[in-house]
Amino acid sequence: MMNKWICGVTTYNSSMSIEAVLESTLGLFDSYVITDDGSSDDTVARVNKFAANHPEYTWSIINVGTWNPNFESKFLVPKKCHSKARAKNFELAKIIHHDDKSSIYFALDDDIILYEQEKIKKRIQDRISLWDDFSTDTAWFNLVQMWTPELASVDRTGPGMEQRYPWENAGDWTFCCWALHGQLAVGPDPVTPELACLYPWLPKNQLTSKGQDNGYPFGFHLTHFKLKFAEKPIPRSYQQISDISNTLPDGIDRLTKLNFAASIDISDGTYKVRWA
Repeated sequence: MMNKWICGVTTYNSSMSIEAVLESTLGLFDSYVITDDGSSDDTVARVNKFAANHPEYTWSIINVGTWNPNFESKFLVPKKCHSKARAKNFELAKIIHHDDKSSIYFALDDDIILYEQEKIKKRIQDRISLWDDFSTDTAWFNLVQMWTPELASVDRTGPGMEQRYPWENAGDWTFCCWALHGQLAVGPDPVTPELACLYPWLPKNQLTSKGQDNGYPFGFHLTHFKLKFAEKPIPRSYQQISDISNTLPDGIDRLTKLNFAASIDISDGTYKVRWA
């Protein structure tokens, strides 16, 4: 692989899934920059233990909970939100890997499970090979939205998204990439400032790339696999899809073979966390 691949993971109270998330990435990336936004659970301890067990990779694990970036925005941006978490991770990745001028930065959320590297690595490389301008082009990767490791979900999606199926998100901030030392920077979305956006705002990224990946998925987004949903009712606006096997020849076995610290039981209409 010519370019070093840097995986930037943002975490916040991710103890239920973070070890499985990291396990799913092994063999795909060269280095990791993991920033925690001040978790009150044992997320950081779990990340440190996982990293210690995999010394073959370069790990940078940093608590950024007290860092509040001062966005130049006419909107009030919350101290803890997606846009600031991603901006902090990206800025630190550039500092830590300041000499890696040809590196590619991969933004990965803390609830994403990727397919095995042998199934997606070349597909990612092929996508990057299509870039015309390394410094400003991006790639956004389709993921299957899941309630739990067993149940897919139909969630609301943004306007203009070209989905393969209603339970897939067609490429969003959950898993995407761009040049680490290119011309792009992370800031607040102009419409929803607590969400991230790449600047300068370019139509080729925001309109013709992001939300337009209706190819075969690269993994799974566990949309509600968080402690904050425990004991809360499942919203009526969501639909559950129990069987998507005919849309995924590779299946969902990937989710059942990884080491999750907990599981979710939604049989009674609420989220019940069951620790392993």
